[in-house]
Amino acid sequence: MLNPSTISGFTFSQPVTFSITDGDLAAAGVTLSATPSGVAEGGSSVIKATLTGGIKAAGDIIVTLSKEASSTLGNTEHGALSTITIPAGSTEGTFTLTTSTDLLLETTETLVLAGTATNGIPVSGTTITVTDATGTTANKTLQISPAAITVAEGGKATMTVALPVNIITTQAITVILAKGAGSSASSRQAITASLQP
Repeated sequence: MLNPSTISGFTFSQPVTFSITDGDLAAAGVTLSATPSGVAEGGSSVIKATLTGGIKAAGDIIVTLSKEASSTLGNTEHGALSTITIPAGSTEGTFTLTTSTDLLLETTETLVLAGTATNGIPVSGTTITVTDATGTTANKTLQISPAAITVAEGGKATMTVALPVNIITTQAITVILAKGAGSSASSRQAITASLQP
């Protein structure tokens, strides 16, 4: 607001108000990135928010992270999402996201991050890929019980195929049982069993 002074005896009826629009803000954007972009369950990734447009923040810029609906990583499989602060005079800020371990045999999942920023500055998101850490050889060793069974010709026998204790599969596993070397019984067709999630 300007308050004009009296010039040569003239006066002004009111102050003059100017609205100044920050032209730099129109060119501003925030880009999210993840390092590393792929982690195993239990690993961490540093999420960086970078101010683009060739400008620096005059005041703190707060970027609020959010999770896109297209993410396949469950809410219990990662830490709480927070905010990233780009301090005044800087062009970037970071936040460390940690993923969780579990006892599930599962496929690779994704966490798709988006965000909103101070002053409505547009935010470009990023994606983190999380691979299964449960699928070790030990955790994928199937147990068949009983180990030996006697059955009369024409009879039936029940056998159980199971994963190790506390290990759970998120997808059906098909197991085909076939006659092993050294068997004296005549050949029969293969037996198929299925482990359900």
